[in-house]
Amino acid sequence: MSGETPVTTVPGAGQGSPANEELVVAENLRKVFGGRRRSPDTVAVDGVSFTIGKGETLGLVGESGSGKSTTGRMVLRLIDPTEGRIAFDGRDITNVSGAELRELRRSMQAVFQDITGSLNPKMTVRQIIGEPLKFHQNLGRADQTDQATELLELVGLSSYHLGRYPYELSGGQRQRVGLARALAVEPELIVLDEPVSALDVSTQSQAINLLSDLQDRLGVAYLLVAHDLFVVHHVSHRIAVMYLGAIVELGTAEQIYSHPRHPYTEALLSAVPHPDPEVDRSRNRIVLKGEVPSATDIPTGCRFQTRCPYVFERCKTEEPALSPFSDGSVACHLHEDGPALAGESVTQLRIT
Repeated sequence: MSGETPVTTVPGAGQGSPANEELVVAENLRKVFGGRRRSPDTVAVDGVSFTIGKGETLGLVGESGSGKSTTGRMVLRLIDPTEGRIAFDGRDITNVSGAELRELRRSMQAVFQDITGSLNPKMTVRQIIGEPLKFHQNLGRADQTDQATELLELVGLSSYHLGRYPYELSGGQRQRVGLARALAVEPELIVLDEPVSALDVSTQSQAINLLSDLQDRLGVAYLLVAHDLFVVHHVSHRIAVMYLGAIVELGTAEQIYSHPRHPYTEALLSAVPHPDPEVDRSRNRIVLKGEVPSATDIPTGCRFQTRCPYVFERCKTEEPALSPFSDGSVACHLHEDGPALAGESVTQLRIT
């Protein structure tokens, strides 16, 4: 294939993946949005690198404004990176455009956070799902209806919903329609941006199970953008934790959930409610002090040092690199200096 470039390995890549073959390689992605008039630039994403294997789910977690959604949109080439490189299935797609980019759309799709806003209110479900079938596969109306029915059944709906408009559906049903539309062109990758955040708890469980079942059946890869570590843990093979535009920890889902190495990951986990009320009440919650710094004025040294309960002098002057371990990587001086955790869980330092 013309335009192919060698794929390199990035820190923490491929660990915990169900497949060895890499589908997506993101290298040193950076996105800067220019400020208006005399306003400073906003650094939304700052040097992010990761891979996604074929048939793998990579969870991307962090607080609002951490750069998760911007990263997902760069992978989809909905926005262009300011710096860095994106490869898809061994091919550099950083600068593809026009017909080449339209063809690429068949291989990568999205389910957006505002699912209601992403569904045309004037179109029926049949038309919403049929549109990509017409555009990408040139199918006639009858074939579109047949395919749309099959896709609805795949996501747990039926032909009964074909004539419905989005406002006639529940939130969970709209989410399934969005997923059916994404699956219509048989993509290799789907970027899921907060796919269950607007759903109630019982519907969330159904959606999570559906995503796992579809991955097992179709072999599709997911980039799952979310702020809820509990949800991400149950769906993902690996998890990348973002803070203020950068990945501060990356590892297998089990390692992140049970053996966090970064203080920010530890804080995120402490906010996840435990299903047992007695256990939940007895847990030591970590409440981070202060506000998240502005992306227009990122702190010197470690970007988390203004809120970290374990901060020491080196953190204030030197930005930590993403250092690899056997099952992941972490950007934190605690593993090299001070207590020198050397890959051990940061929870052993927990302040009571």
